[in-house]
Amino acid sequence: MDNWTTLTSRVEENKAVEVSNILTKLRKTAYETNSTIVLIHHLRKGLAYATHEADELRGSNAIVNEADIVYLLEKNNLSGDRLLRTIKNRINDDSLNIRLSFNIDEDGTLRIIYRGELEKTEFDTRTIEVARAIKEFLTLKKVANRKDIFQALKGYPETTIKRGIDYLIVMGVVERVSRGVYRLVDTLNQFIKE
Repeated sequence: MDNWTTLTSRVEENKAVEVSNILTKLRKTAYETNSTIVLIHHLRKGLAYATHEADELRGSNAIVNEADIVYLLEKNNLSGDRLLRTIKNRINDDSLNIRLSFNIDEDGTLRIIYRGELEKTEFDTRTIEVARAIKEFLTLKKVANRKDIFQALKGYPETTIKRGIDYLIVMGVVERVSRGVYRLVDTLNQFIKE
C-alpha cells in the first residue's frame, strides 16, 4: 500500500490511537487471509534529535510498534546506491541489510541490481549523514584536524562524528594525514579541474 498518508488521509498520522486502530484491522486481515501487507511511508526531513532510525519515520510510534518487520530504504549520497536495512524484525533473527542500485534501461524498465551485503559501518543513517557533512566541510577546508571537524558539526554527538570519519576512511574518501588530521583523498578529477 503506497503510501501510508494516501491510505489514511482522514487519520491524523501523529495520533497513536487512530493509527493503531487502522493497523490492528490490517494485521487481522493479513492473519485471516494468510497474506503480507506492505505499507510504504516516508521519513521526517532533517530531524535533529533522532537517535535511532525508527525515530526518523513520520507519524506516531504506533506505526513502528505495530509492524512485525520494518525496513528502511535510503539513498547513500556518497556512492549513489540504495541501502535497504532492517530496523525491526520480531518474526525471526534474519535481517536484510543490502546495497542496491536502481538503473533505468533504454526501454524505460527499472532494473534493481543487488550490490552485496552492507558493511557494519553502513548501518547507521546518522553516520552516513555526518559523513556527507564531513566530506562537504573537507571540500572547503582541504585539511582539518579532529577538533575543527567536531566544531563544524557540533550539533552531532562526538561518537557519531568519529563513526563518520571512520566510514569515510573505509570508503576511501578521506585519508588520515597524521594523528587527528584528515583530508579528502586526491582523485584524478581533482587534478583535471585545477
